[in-house]
This record gives sequence, C-alpha cells and structure tokens, in this order.
Amino acid sequence: MLRSRRTPGAAAIALGCLAAIALPILVWAAQGDQLVGKPAPDFRLNDTAGKAWRLSALKGQKVVVLDFGRTYCAGCQDVVKDLKQIHQAYKDRGVQVFSICLNAEDPKVVHDFVVRLGIPYPVLLDKELAAAQAYGLQTIPFTVIVQKGGAVHWVHTGHPDNYAQLVRQQLDKLLAAR
Repeated sequence: MLRSRRTPGAAAIALGCLAAIALPILVWAAQGDQLVGKPAPDFRLNDTAGKAWRLSALKGQKVVVLDFGRTYCAGCQDVVKDLKQIHQAYKDRGVQVFSICLNAEDPKVVHDFVVRLGIPYPVLLDKELAAAQAYGLQTIPFTVIVQKGGAVHWVHTGHPDNYAQLVRQQLDKLLAAR
C-alpha cells in the first residue's frame, strides 16, 4: 500500500506560498484607504499641452476624479475608456476628470496615447512621481475621487467589470449631497 509522505516542511512551504500571494493582494486592495476622509494631497502637474494644473485650485469648485496609470498598462487603458464616458456624462455637472501618467514616459508617447484613445480630458505628467508618492501609490490603475471641499471621498485599485458603475455611484452620491 502506498502512503503519502507529509512533512511539516511541505505545509510550511505551502503556507508561505499562500502568504506570498495573499499579502500583496490585501495591500493592493487597501491602497489609499488611509486617505479617505482626509484632505487630498495637493499637486502641481503639467498636462500634455504644457498647461499647469494644481489640484487645490479646484477646491470648492469641482468634484475631481484622478486616474493614476501608464500608457502601456492594459487595465489603465480600460479605465480610460470608462472615464471618457464618465467625463462626457458628468463634465457639465461639476466633475473634472484627470488621468495622471506616471514617470519616465516620453511626452510624445503620452501625447500619442491621448490621441489614439481620444481622451477628451486633461492627461497630467507625473515625471518625478511626486503625486504618486503623495497618494501612496503602490499599483495601477488607481482611482481617487476628491470631494468638492477637497477631501478624499473614495479610492479604488484595479479595473473590475463594474468599474464605471462604481465610479458613477460615488459621483452620484457626492452630487446628490450638495
């Protein structure tokens, strides 16, 4: 009769592998949670046309959606496709959408990305990752919604199938509270 050999070492290895997979997922899911309810970190970034944008300049005027990503990230491209529709639906309701393109990408690559995807809202360049660091960015895509009063209302990492619905629900809550 054959018997399975089980050793305490095999169980430890299995648990270690599980922890190695689960821990990053837990950290990823909680990314930015510490910001909710607190003032949104301010930044000053230029868009692809060279115009400077400062988040604090929109305080009291607009609800702001920030999308952190990179041009070559497939999930980030999917977020942009959803945010284009959200921008269209909410731009006249006091909502400003920004995509924030992270560090060392060539501005021409970013410009071509904007043109290829037909992005109608500003795409900001975070070349030194100052905004990414201020928001505790660990992975992308990462979305932050800032209330009109300047506090972080909602954060989300990734691009699930219901992403657009989730963002719309949060925006509708904020706009209804006015």
